[in-house]
Amino acid sequence: MLEARELRYFLALAEELHFGRAAQRLSIATPGLSRAVRRVELDLGVELFVRDTHGVRLTGAGEALVDRARDALTSLDEALTLAREAGRRELVGALRVGVNPLLRHRLGPAIFEHFASSCPGVRVSRREELSGPLIEELQARRIDAALAFCPAYEDGLSYEPICDAELVVLLSANHRLARRAAISPAQLHDEPLLLPSAAAAPGLRRRFGELFAAFGFEPRYSPREIDHDERMAAVREGPGVLLTSRFFIETMPTGVELLELDPPLPLSFELVCRDESPAPALARFAEVVRDVGKLDLDSPSDRSSANPVRWRSDGRAR
Repeated sequence: MLEARELRYFLALAEELHFGRAAQRLSIATPGLSRAVRRVELDLGVELFVRDTHGVRLTGAGEALVDRARDALTSLDEALTLAREAGRRELVGALRVGVNPLLRHRLGPAIFEHFASSCPGVRVSRREELSGPLIEELQARRIDAALAFCPAYEDGLSYEPICDAELVVLLSANHRLARRAAISPAQLHDEPLLLPSAAAAPGLRRRFGELFAAFGFEPRYSPREIDHDERMAAVREGPGVLLTSRFFIETMPTGVELLELDPPLPLSFELVCRDESPAPALARFAEVVRDVGKLDLDSPSDRSSANPVRWRSDGRAR
């Protein structure tokens, strides 16, 4: 009985009618493809291809096999896809995920809604923290994965970029730099940045230090201890500016202006897990994160929810 792999080899050669191109398409060596096709012919007891100085062409027996082989492989692929989807839906258990507050809108809700629809048997609890505490929670095994913004890199953890953060500058409408479309990072030289503490966001502090060093200065940080949810009010009151992800912004409050960065500063959201073989539910969650990270969430067809979800620190929706 022919194997699926042998049928794929036959079809590739039948479609390319060239051993070199077919072998390249299959990512195997040309002699290996030739031997595999010859084994198929020996098993069937017929010649499927004519090989001569003019090239390769199908025999009558080969032409008779093409459509049936293609149908058989299509049916097999569909069956395997259905089996994988059924297996994902049969996943059960619990998954604990830490989430950066910047993911409250668009990306975060899209990830969790896609995962819930594909794995309804997995109970997901969410904990909202900044990246520093999330890494500590992950190392202490109190969560299984973290959706972090510019996290610090630690041994024993794996980091996978999800998508770019698209940083923007928020400042008071009364600020001297207001009423312009874009701003250079160099123009923030004397501005106190409203950022989390070094303990709460060590990776972000380090990365900003590297980025601003390229413009010849060290960033200034506001001495004020500001809760994440209070930062919009702090921006409106001034002084200081907020460098944040566009994902964080649902609506612009009165008295605050948004400026684009020119040139943009590259920072990313990352999926962080312990560096070990993941449980099936976590492996599926990572697949969902990768898939959603590729979507254009500004597009209505890609956006899974128009109503953003906000989470408390205990993981409950509000």
